[in-house]
Amino acid sequence: MIAGPATIYEVTNAEPDANQILRMMGAITDEYSVRPEIRAFALRIVGEMDNDDRRNQLAKITDWVVKNVVYVRDPIGVEYILTPDRMLKEYAATGVIRGDCDDHTILANTLLQSLGFETRPIGLKIFRTDVFDHTISEIKWDNGRWITFDGCRKDNPFRQYPDNQKLILDEHR
Repeated sequence: MIAGPATIYEVTNAEPDANQILRMMGAITDEYSVRPEIRAFALRIVGEMDNDDRRNQLAKITDWVVKNVVYVRDPIGVEYILTPDRMLKEYAATGVIRGDCDDHTILANTLLQSLGFETRPIGLKIFRTDVFDHTISEIKWDNGRWITFDGCRKDNPFRQYPDNQKLILDEHR
């Protein structure tokens, strides 16, 4: 793992360890979700609403990620992980963010955590049964159950996945 220039983390293994990537994603989310500029951006997205309207906050943040982050693959053999500040700078400059599944997950989790939601990154086996090849967000809802959010699935971002497809870090169970 090498810290790259301008807040891009580059994992250069041909098939990076899923636990390593999920831990890095969680650490980035935790670091950036407490920054005032990230919270201010999240508050602009949710706008005016009723007192502690968590359902509407969740809907507005996830809808914003679905509409404003365009899926673009990383190069073969390299995993780029963008930090939220870099993504929001790209949005300010171009009106769109380009990133793969981990970038969708980090941005959604960071914005939601800045508003007091509990989130975690999850690894999924989607395209292959022998390796985790996709990441999504899980958000703890008021009743204590976790709901999934996959910002890359523009048609159905709240699709639920079977537990046998998921990798959840021990510290997030």
